[in-house]
This record gives sequence, C-alpha cells and structure tokens, in this order.
Amino acid sequence: MDLMWAPIASLGRTPTRRHLQVWLQALVSTIGIFLPSFLLVLIVAPILARHRENANVQGFVKGAYGAAIGTILGACILLGKITISDWLTAAIGIISFAVLFR
Repeated sequence: MDLMWAPIASLGRTPTRRHLQVWLQALVSTIGIFLPSFLLVLIVAPILARHRENANVQGFVKGAYGAAIGTILGACILLGKITISDWLTAAIGIISFAVLFR
C-alpha cells in the first residue's frame, strides 16, 4: 500500500523543484547579462575621470556615445519594421509617441 503513495508524493515535490530551478536559472542569467557591464563601468570610470581633460579621451567618449545612440536607433527601426504590421499598431505607436513627447 505504501508503494502507491510514492508517485503522488513525488509529483507534489517535482513542480516546486522545477520552479526553483527555473528561478535560479533566471537569476544566474540576469547576473551573467548585467554584471560584466557594471564591472566594466566600475573599472573604466575612474580611468576616464583621471584623463578627462585629454582630447583623445574626449574624442573616444564622443565616438562611443554616438555609436551607442546609432546602435539603439538601428535596433528600434529594425524592431519597428518587424512589429508594426497594420494601421492599428501604427496608430497606437503614434499616439504613444505623442503622449511620451508632449
């Protein structure tokens, strides 16, 4: 009779383990995605602050800033082409921009 309860008891514990594993995987992936950029900023920021007056460093920062803006804008255009497929989606986008930038 005890053998009958074993599958039921293990089914009750399995979803909890799976949810914990999924949560842990999500946490590890989030740390893996964001931690390198934070570490890079922590390492590079004091160096850039020390050489703030150098014209080469200023040119590098301006170029990196422009490259970042261009990359983000390019990704927005690409995602917009994929996402906006009909007039209703376009109307929602236009109204959203109007509300955002009013």
